Amino acid sequence: MKSERMNYCALIFILISMFGITSLSHAKMSSDKTSKKEVKQEAQDLLQTLKAYTVDKRDEAVHKTKAALD
Repeated sequence: MKSERMNYCALIFILISMFGITSLSHAKMSSDKTSKKEVKQEAQDLLQTLKAYTVDKRDEAVHKTKAALD
């Protein structure tokens, strides 16, 4: 009984190891180098876009509120 359980555990361990190794071997290593300057620029662009979006939404909400009050 104990040896059956050990065999079962060993089989599970081997299967998990095989799937893990297979997935790691198919993982793509990124050779694309991104500079800090590019990341900083993209972050700034994102912030500007978000600010413009919130300003547009705020203006729209103010317009709707004024229209509802009139």
